[in-house]
Amino acid sequence: MKPYRLVAFKKNGVAHRMWQRIDLIKETDDYFTFASLYPSITESSGRIWSNEEPTLYFCHKREFYNVLVMFKTNGTIAYYVNIASPTTRIDEYAYGFIDFDLDVKMQADKTISLLDEEEFKNHASFYGYSDNLIEVTNKTVLMIKDMMKSGEGVFDDRINRNLLDEYRKKRVLKWKENLFQKVWLIQSE
Repeated sequence: MKPYRLVAFKKNGVAHRMWQRIDLIKETDDYFTFASLYPSITESSGRIWSNEEPTLYFCHKREFYNVLVMFKTNGTIAYYVNIASPTTRIDEYAYGFIDFDLDVKMQADKTISLLDEEEFKNHASFYGYSDNLIEVTNKTVLMIKDMMKSGEGVFDDRINRNLLDEYRKKRVLKWKENLFQKVWLIQSE
């Protein structure tokens, strides 16, 4: 597995946030699915931090959202949804989307919250979001809340746990292969 980057841009094209050390684990007609055990995040300010939670990223290719599935240390799962443009491939190792500053979060106890409404309104004015874009984002929020309530699609905890387990197993196998190759090279010298 090769490490990829996922970049969130503002409407004016400026990079806002970048997730690094993530692996592309699956691609379907609808989603790019990434995973990381300890992702590194770089903010536009230059601040770099690491998330200590294994995370899956479901980045939709046609719909206006992407989903972060965060596996908490206590065994629960929380979901964070960026209302954003469809995700596209930027280059061989990078994918990106435009972040519209409106987010939906579902805590492990299944409490759903809409976040950053004021920031969305301010940026809609500042960046000149069209009426059509505002309508699409509002409809997407309603659709996401319905999907969260039903546990449908990318909000199915059981499927996401299985996907993370498969990813962990592949990472361990890759680590063992690399270790074996290094030991073999040393012994053959």
